[in-house]
Amino acid sequence: MQTHQEGPVSVEIKDTDKYGVEEADFISANTLKVRVKTNAPKGGGEEQGGYATVMLRDKVDTSWAVIIDGEHVEQPTDVELHVFGDSGVMTLISALEFAAKSLREQVEKNQATKKE
Repeated sequence: MQTHQEGPVSVEIKDTDKYGVEEADFISANTLKVRVKTNAPKGGGEEQGGYATVMLRDKVDTSWAVIIDGEHVEQPTDVELHVFGDSGVMTLISALEFAAKSLREQVEKNQATKKE
């Protein structure tokens, strides 16, 4: 296991298991576990068998909700997203990178505004 700090969040990265699953705990006032796995690229679409899975699990005090097709789920324990095909995997990666970058920039902007 590897541990490092990302701002106020402690990150514990577990060793990859025998099935290729990578897992990490993100620890602050709450703890969120993230598990990821992919077998991509497989050389095409869903029919070639490529996939990726991202799972988020509340381990301690994560206050959250999920809305799927208008259905609101309060305080789920686990949320999993599965995409299929090489294109699905690559667009998911790009979308998650965009979300992380945008959220970081918004938090920094909000912090700067607070100090004024």
